[in-house]
Amino acid sequence: RVFWRFAPRESYAAWYGFLELFPKPKVVVMDGQKGLFLAARTLWPLVAIQRCQFHVISFCTHYTGRRPKEDATQAILEILYQLKYAKTFEGRDRWIKTYKSWEVTYEPYLQARNQWGELKYPKLRSIRYIIRKAFPHLFTFLDYPGTPNTTNLVEGWVNTAVAEAIRRHRGLKDYEKKVLTSII
Repeated sequence: RVFWRFAPRESYAAWYGFLELFPKPKVVVMDGQKGLFLAARTLWPLVAIQRCQFHVISFCTHYTGRRPKEDATQAILEILYQLKYAKTFEGRDRWIKTYKSWEVTYEPYLQARNQWGELKYPKLRSIRYIIRKAFPHLFTFLDYPGTPNTTNLVEGWVNTAVAEAIRRHRGLKDYEKKVLTSII
């Protein structure tokens, strides 16, 4: 079954109100939105979390761009693209080893400051922060067979259909959008 609801924005309150409708799951697969994470942790403190690997890559490429010039940025982008192939425990271990090697190799870049004391490569630091924050939840799917490693099923199937219906019927009032999407 698929459940969804309208909310003015993604927030802790909106996610909490939605998630409390469900029994405790074994795993929650999420995109990294802070309100969702906090709501899931509040309702189910011990539930396993799987961070959407696609979103981690996407959040990082926001800082790298598609064609980075610096060696450190090119290297992390390549490592991030390899994440989708880490679908076994051995693949996970290889990926983690490669990522940690990147951190060691490029530590001087991550710490470099300009003459005014500002970080020279703040985007690299942001990428490292995103990955470190996601790290504990990047490979949960390996411990729970059948759990997806991305939110693509929901994002690409359910949400796309709803968004497309609303796009095709521009100009609808909120209550009309709710009626339209209730029949999808």
